[in-house]
Amino acid sequence: MKKTISIILAAIMLIISVSASLISCGASEKDIPSAAGTTAAEETTTVKLYLDDLGKYDFNGETFTALVRATRIDQIDVEEEIGEIFNDAVYKRNSKVSERFNIDIEAIGLEDKAALWNTTISGSVMANDAAYDVVMPDYWWGCETGGWFLNMRDYDDTIAFDQPWWCAGWNDNAEIYGQIYSAVGSYCIDLYKNTMVVFFNKMLAESYKLESPYALVDANKWTLDKMMEMAAASSGDVNGDGVLDLANDRFGAYYNLWSGRALLHSCGWECASKTDDGAFEYRFWNDDFVKLYDRVFEIINNTDYVNYSGDNPNNAFTTDRLLFYNIQMGKSAELRDMASDFGIVPYPKYNEAQENFISYNLGTYYMAIPLSAGDPQMSAVVLEALNAETYASVIDAYYEINLKEKFSRDTDTQRMLDLVVDAIVFDFTFVNEAATDHIVMYFFDQIAKKNANISSAYEAKKEAFQLKLEQLFETYAKQ
Repeated sequence: MKKTISIILAAIMLIISVSASLISCGASEKDIPSAAGTTAAEETTTVKLYLDDLGKYDFNGETFTALVRATRIDQIDVEEEIGEIFNDAVYKRNSKVSERFNIDIEAIGLEDKAALWNTTISGSVMANDAAYDVVMPDYWWGCETGGWFLNMRDYDDTIAFDQPWWCAGWNDNAEIYGQIYSAVGSYCIDLYKNTMVVFFNKMLAESYKLESPYALVDANKWTLDKMMEMAAASSGDVNGDGVLDLANDRFGAYYNLWSGRALLHSCGWECASKTDDGAFEYRFWNDDFVKLYDRVFEIINNTDYVNYSGDNPNNAFTTDRLLFYNIQMGKSAELRDMASDFGIVPYPKYNEAQENFISYNLGTYYMAIPLSAGDPQMSAVVLEALNAETYASVIDAYYEINLKEKFSRDTDTQRMLDLVVDAIVFDFTFVNEAATDHIVMYFFDQIAKKNANISSAYEAKKEAFQLKLEQLFETYAKQ
């Protein structure tokens, strides 16, 4: 996601202002006179009304129907404006796209049950009933391997996957043999809500005279060792009972199962790597990976200033007893009333030699065009427009309701959020988690089980993992 939020806000406000004045005058969206009294043959100024490059389409009042998770329907479609920031941004986005292409947007909610989603989609495709123009299942339900979706690469003249409203970190790793059957972009709000970040307590950092995490990020010195060094300096037995516990004492860092899983990936681990023919293979197993496993094992299991648990650390963080809170971005909504200020930075690099910061996401729904779609070109056009419009306005509304004043007054956090989102990467095995026997989760889960001998554990599973991978490629080769 290449543009910064501040640039987006300025650009969108300019576009809205100019667009409103042009519409009120009935002007063409192509050539607008640059000064009063000039003619069309003279100097003209072109005003871009939309971020995308779709141009004009008229779908004659057709209904664009999206099958969505019932628990996410308010991110996709709302009935009216109600004076709530995010709700109204969703409503305005849909209204704008509907009016632009002469369509009605309708979302149908379906319970969060994998089997129900698979039978619903397969049934629609087999009946060729044109019931859905797009389907948006959760990533781990395995719907993408059913052979029910169109290759979205066939619509490259419409869907601009190189634009910042599409998530390259998903789409590049969902592409097999040049085919993309599932895609993720800004329209998928879980992309933002479920991305892992490091919240840090500014008061604690200042009290212990620690370096600024912002400055460390900027200087490429925000590493796992540096974070642990700072975490150790801020930990303490507050009640003096000789035992550190989350309810009473002060910790340097907190992880749960999901934020712990993010550690391996943010340190550069790539479970499956792309091959020259557009497939993927396992080539991660080496001494460097074992060293990384051992380092994360030590942090999670043998470091007293790190709390790894399923307990809720909100009270510890908001009462200034936790320095680094590693959790998904969506948790920020629970911290809005915190008295002390907090900041947000990406997960640290393994070391300074690591090229980029890497953001882990605990999961999102994706978009796919079913084979039974009544007008696949309409599906592609509307998806491109909805993702671009979400990127232009809805994401800022999401940030505003979750970070409130803390977001608006902290330009460093705004900048870090841009960096975090731009660094989102989904491993190929994560995109295809169900079909690869959950190998992407396996290694941290062994750490959580305190299995120090990962070599023997992996050796016992290695052939089964490889077989699952080969079966997945056979599925894609048949599509």
